[in-house]
Amino acid sequence: MAPIRRALIVCDVQADVLKSLFAIGSGSTTPETSRAAFLDAVRSCILASVACPLEADKPLIVFSGLQFAPGYKEVHEDHCLFGSLKRLNGKVGDRAVHFFMRGFDGSSIDADLVDVVSKFGGKHAVVMRQTHLPTSELSEHLVDITDVTVVGCKASQSVQATVQYVADHHPGIDCSVVAEALADYSRQRLEAIVEHLLPMYCRVASIEEYVEATCGLEKFAQALALEGRSPANVKFLVDCERGGHFSLYAHHLLHENGSQWLMYPTQKWYEDIFRSKQYLCPLGKRVVGFCGEPQFSEVAMFIKGREFLDDKVKLLKYAEDFMPETIVFNGDCVMSPCRDDSSGPWFVKASDKNGGKAIQIAAGRDESLRLAASQYTSQPGEVYAIQRHISNPHLIDGRKWHLKMYLLLTSNADGGEEGGHEWRLYAHEDAFLCISSKPWSAESVEHEVQVTTRRTDRISPKRSSALGDSSVYDKIMAKCRNIVNVVVRRAIDGGNLQGRGGQKQFEIFSCDFMFSAGDGNIGEAYLIEFNFSPVLYDPHANQQLTTAGLKLYDREYREKGEGAEINDHGMLSEAVSIVFRSSRPRGWRLLDPPRG
Repeated sequence: MAPIRRALIVCDVQADVLKSLFAIGSGSTTPETSRAAFLDAVRSCILASVACPLEADKPLIVFSGLQFAPGYKEVHEDHCLFGSLKRLNGKVGDRAVHFFMRGFDGSSIDADLVDVVSKFGGKHAVVMRQTHLPTSELSEHLVDITDVTVVGCKASQSVQATVQYVADHHPGIDCSVVAEALADYSRQRLEAIVEHLLPMYCRVASIEEYVEATCGLEKFAQALALEGRSPANVKFLVDCERGGHFSLYAHHLLHENGSQWLMYPTQKWYEDIFRSKQYLCPLGKRVVGFCGEPQFSEVAMFIKGREFLDDKVKLLKYAEDFMPETIVFNGDCVMSPCRDDSSGPWFVKASDKNGGKAIQIAAGRDESLRLAASQYTSQPGEVYAIQRHISNPHLIDGRKWHLKMYLLLTSNADGGEEGGHEWRLYAHEDAFLCISSKPWSAESVEHEVQVTTRRTDRISPKRSSALGDSSVYDKIMAKCRNIVNVVVRRAIDGGNLQGRGGQKQFEIFSCDFMFSAGDGNIGEAYLIEFNFSPVLYDPHANQQLTTAGLKLYDREYREKGEGAEINDHGMLSEAVSIVFRSSRPRGWRLLDPPRG
């Protein structure tokens, strides 16, 4: 089998082209950001080619471009592409019109890209043309080449012409393009060319596929670290498919006015053979502005130690005095005392699961223990929180309800000598009532009576609700904020909520409360649970509607528009501004637990 010999053709990365190609941004993205991201993708292709190639011979890098003599002597004035340059130049001269003209800086190949080749001892050639189609000079550099990859500017012109030329004049060469390393004057045109035209002449590869074929992912990561350079004017987002609320945060970063954020490609990181799950990371194991895997992200979206609040059993360590009576069941061992077996609902919850489907309801304590034992038989090792319903609950029109509030927790390294972290806890001003669909009864074990998971009514400082006027809101929210603040402080001081070294981290999560009925008023507040995977609905984010609740919220929004009760767009936008732009909180109240 003949050895593989590769060439990378880089089309028209010249100042004149780059200036016109990125004169305006794409969507909310600034022109500088779009240009920097494109050049970074081209740079990555060059780096993969010359740094650590898999083959003995390093691939040849061919920089192709347009360059004309003064006065555009080679150009016919009726040429459909370049004739207008000659005609205008004839009227005002070279000093005014010198697009692609030899002797002017605009016609030069981007020097930074050429430097990458030189730095790693690669081979390169520069082929300038005076025609739309490549000339035989390009063919001289493709002798004995087996694989050609084309990247660069003007996918609908120079790139297209180059792959057509290779197909016509070098039919034995395997030709491809790298989708992320192509640019054109409009996104729509680029997408159409990549999807419909280029596949007629060549393969369309991803940048991950190109890197893996030329040098391998691990060697590319080493070369990227050795080069140690990140593009200016751009911040990268990487969807590692970790879940959580990444897609919602990414939407707000990508669509902010003057955004510097752009998506960056992924690669395979490792595979968990026991769970049959493949994990992803940024291409080249690069640390980027924001991604779902904390170790590759400048900002982590998961709080370290979050399970000590999210887990219903671990939460007892910090919040038992605020919670309803709770028994911990682990196999045949009851690890917490209970006072009696009074009638009334008891709830059996797997300690590490959320959602109404994870709850079973029993009529008394003994029955709840039997339910937990039955569940443990089918799922050995599971730990259950068995929680007693509060006595004399406050009802709305005879129906059970609970309050759901949303919290934002952030931490930054404070730069102190002791390596401490500055923690900030925010509670959103808007909260929600979750009201059951059927009247409440202490004897009922129906989910529709006892389990309240979906948000039904929004409450806010200046808005009356099913609870009454805004004074009721003020009283119950003050109670809830105080409890949350104390519990989070305890978890920080107890060392279970931890900072991530010099890395910033944040998370949006929810907290549920129930209330007893006082003398005609709302009485004591009871903390039910924290949920670090709460349902958030943003009608502008084109999110996947993966739960029945999301589908219901979406249907209501389609019917009522901005008047719908459930719309988390503003809350998410404000949180992203706090975390990524250090903006003053709007809609979020700072509770500010102490430094850990």
